[in-house]
Amino acid sequence: MTGLPRPTARPTARPTARPALRSLELISALAPVPSLPLPQILERAVALQPEAEAVIADCAPPGGKTQALARRGAEVTLAYRVLRDALRDLPDAPPVHEASRLLDYHALLVEQALLLAFRSDSPARERVARHLRGGLGDGGLRLRVLQQQHAA
Repeated sequence: MTGLPRPTARPTARPTARPALRSLELISALAPVPSLPLPQILERAVALQPEAEAVIADCAPPGGKTQALARRGAEVTLAYRVLRDALRDLPDAPPVHEASRLLDYHALLVEQALLLAFRSDSPARERVARHLRGGLGDGGLRLRVLQQQHAA
């Protein structure tokens, strides 16, 4: 025995009642076809919102988090980034610029929630946690409104 402390079991995140996105749904969100029209990009982005909200909510409580949560959050963030990149194929227009900003916002919120979840307690943790309690908030609503305005 070397005198090193024994590793203690890490607390696990509480089970979530929310269903995770299935792999096929994520693949669909991650694989936009070339020249995908704005309504379809927005539809896919709105379809990701429940999982983004779930990841944000699961990150908020203090305590240990799982690799599964990190993976879910990374997949959602990547899906929003891929959809944002698909907007580059579209003509320059105000709705495209707004959609791009909103997709960046969604990805950033999920990233911030993950950073908060896997960081040890810090003075800023509670302030950030309060901000994230609103989930996607007004940006989520604005994306849904934009999607409805441009529904095919």
